[in-house]
Amino acid sequence: MTNNKYVYKVYGLIIGADFPIPEFIEFEGRPEVIIKYGKVKSFLENPEEKGIRFEATKDEFLLTVEGIAKYYVSNGREIIIEPYDKTNLDVLRVFLHGSVFGALLHQKQYLVLHGSSIVVNGSGIVFAGDSGSGKSTLAAAFYRKRYKILTDDLCVVKLNNAGIPEVVPGFPKLKLWKDSIKLLGENINLLEPIRNNLQKYWLDIESEFSKESVPMSKMYIMHNQNNSELRIEQIPSTQKLKELINNTYRWRYIKKTQEGKSLYFEQILATDNAIDIYKITRDIKLCNPDQMLTILEKEMK
Repeated sequence: MTNNKYVYKVYGLIIGADFPIPEFIEFEGRPEVIIKYGKVKSFLENPEEKGIRFEATKDEFLLTVEGIAKYYVSNGREIIIEPYDKTNLDVLRVFLHGSVFGALLHQKQYLVLHGSSIVVNGSGIVFAGDSGSGKSTLAAAFYRKRYKILTDDLCVVKLNNAGIPEVVPGFPKLKLWKDSIKLLGENINLLEPIRNNLQKYWLDIESEFSKESVPMSKMYIMHNQNNSELRIEQIPSTQKLKELINNTYRWRYIKKTQEGKSLYFEQILATDNAIDIYKITRDIKLCNPDQMLTILEKEMK
């Protein structure tokens, strides 16, 4: 700890926090992002984006979760949390890991995809798609076969010094629903619930977690469709940029505020040029994660 703060490294950033975040990797260094408790404003002046729970400008983000907390993110450098009464830390971290960190990373102009990522032959493979499409479950199946895991849900892409897009490591946990855990054959009694009254659990993947960024080479977009045979189709080059935008994490937070941010578009265009994108269509009831893994292993070769 430094200055009575917990210090971690996640998504390539050194984080200083007022409270423990056990999912993150402990680190020694000077924090470049601070997470602290404090008073949070009730609204933003002249928000450029606004939704049911959030407001956003190019440098500010406000998330209000009734009964839990208000979260304020500014300039990609600070997160202030104002909890409501009787809010426990586990519940606070649920929204911190997702929407709040997503907003922080967007403020830093990173390309943030809604996906999980693994390492295959030294390259980053991203499984993207809507919530419930099976991204984390498929990543967990690869983990069980000793593939390295880079990230879950929030997939951060940055350009290296040579201008090549790389997937940046997140933290060594996967979030899995109860049904997915049973499907994978894991003992649910040994897993920590993410929060009370939610049948979602943390799967510790530290033994196969990659701490190093790797070049991104492919993205598979998961699409579930009833009574459908498994199909893997390559997305034409003319449509790849659209798919990257459509699979950007919480795109509605930033679709206006990112206009004019050259670094963000530099990264998304470089990624478009560097990777192949495929669409996977399947009936999730007919094709389980292990079958998907076997098929994808052959396809990726």
